[in-house]
Amino acid sequence: MRRFFGASLTSSGLGVLLFAASLAPAHAAEKLRVAKVVPFAWSFTPLDIGIAAGIFAKHGLDIEESASAGDAKLQQLLASGSIDIGIGSGPGMAFIAKGVPAKAVAAMFGAPQNMAVMVGYDSDIKSVADLKGKKLGCTTVGSLTDWIGTRINQKEGWGTDGITVVPIGGMPPARAAIKTHQIDGYIGARRNAAASHDTLRRSEHE
Repeated sequence: MRRFFGASLTSSGLGVLLFAASLAPAHAAEKLRVAKVVPFAWSFTPLDIGIAAGIFAKHGLDIEESASAGDAKLQQLLASGSIDIGIGSGPGMAFIAKGVPAKAVAAMFGAPQNMAVMVGYDSDIKSVADLKGKKLGCTTVGSLTDWIGTRINQKEGWGTDGITVVPIGGMPPARAAIKTHQIDGYIGARRNAAASHDTLRRSEHE
């Protein structure tokens, strides 16, 4: 089976899976191994809803869902044939130009307004200007979170004196690294910001 990389499972990405279902024999469910670039992201909820509501099963698809730890890890899964479809971010499509045997079939719509920079509860970082010279964690090299750190540097004109982006994986290791002051913050989805804020605040008082 060909391996596909979907930048986001929006309605268009969902349509790709449903189109595949129409090609599957009616008497046998087609198994698809689908990996999300991170375990939790609002953009990827159509996959979870489709599985929970039985939509994919109704259309002849048996979805085996898993999660990666960033775009680079997701590309490794695609290249090794461990998954059939990867759901990640737009910048992840650049790996295709570098030789990853994948095809982009959907694109994330609009600017990544669901992303944010999260810092420790006791941090002195209060604005974008305060990020200069700081270390911010991202999932992996070449990921959306990596790109955002680089883009902030470009927009602010900081060059090599700006943000240092550190590939650290997902939110759990990022929280630990922030608590131990190995990094100054983490670039991630906004919906994780409140949860991380509460977790880090509790950690500071432990």
